[in-house]
Amino acid sequence: MGFILRGIFLGTKIEINWFLYDIKKFFPEAYNKFISSVPQNKRNNILEWFYNQLHSKNRSQSLKAASVWAEYENSCSSINYSPRPISGEQALAISKIETHYFMNDCFIEDNYIIKNLNKISNIKSFIVQGRHDVICPPFTALKLADCWNGAKIEVVDDAGHSGFETNVSKKLINAND
Repeated sequence: MGFILRGIFLGTKIEINWFLYDIKKFFPEAYNKFISSVPQNKRNNILEWFYNQLHSKNRSQSLKAASVWAEYENSCSSINYSPRPISGEQALAISKIETHYFMNDCFIEDNYIIKNLNKISNIKSFIVQGRHDVICPPFTALKLADCWNGAKIEVVDDAGHSGFETNVSKKLINAND
């Protein structure tokens, strides 16, 4: 028995900033739509702006911000760009959780997971990572695999972040054998 992991996110500031500011290098359409609702003078702290919108007492304002946040993430999850609207309570829940964790540096110090791998080094791990994952970039999964003694990693060439991409799903299922 061990860990089967996909889409590695270690909760570092680099990863949070990547999500908020650097995905635009790969999905400029999604990013432009994402920030279009953010006032120009608030774009230096997108996270704080979304957090405040999501926790607003104005329900329609919160739901609109949630829809924008969730669509951004969903649209960048697959290897092929495809706007994927998501709204309502599901979008609000996901976006509130993510922004809450991001605002609090995921409640861990930077590189905490890497620094504490020795506590689970005896547990086997298998990591499945999409080569074109821009939500949780491959460099994070590779860093984890390099630091985790005995970890095995499989990078799927024709996949992004989604666990539903065909070859990612196959690798995850086969990892159970």
